[in-house]
Amino acid sequence: MTAFPIMSTRSHSIRSLASAPLRFAWDLLRLPLLGLLVLLAPAVQFVCGGLLIFGIFVSIAFRVSGVGAAFPFWHMIGASLGFGAFIVLYYGLIALLSR
Repeated sequence: MTAFPIMSTRSHSIRSLASAPLRFAWDLLRLPLLGLLVLLAPAVQFVCGGLLIFGIFVSIAFRVSGVGAAFPFWHMIGASLGFGAFIVLYYGLIALLSR
């Protein structure tokens, strides 16, 4: 007696035939979106990375200089780090779609 039940090849082939249109539709949506995201990846990384570095630099400069007494330091740091998080999520979406 085997540990795994024997599946009939007929049920496996019916399941693969039923899922083929769904797989085709998913690929039809996934591949153009993946191509667009990969094409825009350098621009997204340049813009978001620049805003991350520039935002942190300006926040520290305003904090050290004392010019802006009501300068929202932690809000600006949070927004700048948000650009870095967006880059991570962007590449995560590319990795998810490329599977």
